[in-house]
Amino acid sequence: SMIVFFVLGIFIVIFSPKEYKSEITLVVETSASGSGMSGLLQQFGGLAGINLNNTTNKEALVPDLYPEVIKSTPFLLEIMKQKVIESKYDSTITIAQYIDRYTRPSLASSISKYTIGLPGKIMEWIRGKNDHFSKKIPVLASDSAISLSVEPIIITKEESDIIEAISECINTEQDFKKSNKFIIRVEMQDPLVVAQVTSSVVKNLTKYIIEYRTKKAKTDLNFVEKSTFQAESKYLEAQQKLAVYKDRNKNVILSSVQVEEEKLQSEFDLAFSVYSALAKQLEQAKIKVQEETPVFNVMDPAQVPLKKSKPKTISILFTMFFLGGVIGVLIIFGKESYKKLKEL
Repeated sequence: SMIVFFVLGIFIVIFSPKEYKSEITLVVETSASGSGMSGLLQQFGGLAGINLNNTTNKEALVPDLYPEVIKSTPFLLEIMKQKVIESKYDSTITIAQYIDRYTRPSLASSISKYTIGLPGKIMEWIRGKNDHFSKKIPVLASDSAISLSVEPIIITKEESDIIEAISECINTEQDFKKSNKFIIRVEMQDPLVVAQVTSSVVKNLTKYIIEYRTKKAKTDLNFVEKSTFQAESKYLEAQQKLAVYKDRNKNVILSSVQVEEEKLQSEFDLAFSVYSALAKQLEQAKIKVQEETPVFNVMDPAQVPLKKSKPKTISILFTMFFLGGVIGVLIIFGKESYKKLKEL
């Protein structure tokens, strides 16, 4: 029994595809840590008329949700489109093409596919492909890593399988309570591809989080910029009218002239006060965007692995050898028990 299971372990090691692991360690700045911008400005008294005390809003997208973002369908659809260089033929292809063309299924999945999953495969072949799910439509309308719209996503069966395969390759580990570390691990069958995919996951994640965190602040900034431009135009127009009127009536002492001048002066003062207030809000909005932009420090960048991570030869052989011994002992005791029961 031990010999049989040991040979079976060798068979598993030989026919299991090699996998390589790459990981990136990020140090994430959380909202609780505060912003250096507001601290620096408050240390030097801030800017005149600008309130810096309302920049510590409660964050909606907490770091604990980052793994959910990575496993989401829109995020993985964007990862599928990223291009990588595979090492076997030194060709540039998308990650979806690499998964479809160059990834070997594991031994366990192959056995399951043609044993337990065989009836499903036969039914799928009989029914044929569903035309509805074969149609492709644009999924992401924006350039962001994940579209924030609520439009439904329609994907093909092939895309669904690739998304599931990519999701199984990506694992995360987080320790935000002690060190604010967030580790992203990717395992694939090509050492060059796995390093590139790990970098792509990190780039898309940071891009999405920055966009998510700064979206409201940027919307406010655009609104304040437009309002400030309009107020500045009105202020300059009122200033020009007042200056021209004063030049034309420099030596005139009529009451009507003084009343009109006071009216123009009031319009100028009002336009200036509005412009001045909006200019302060514009500076505050710019600081708010900087405050809301998270900082991601890469402590350990992705590296092309030199050694395979799977299959673990020693572990598999030892486990199979031990399992063979246990089953052999159970068979011996089973025979003895069966003999005793038969004698009774």
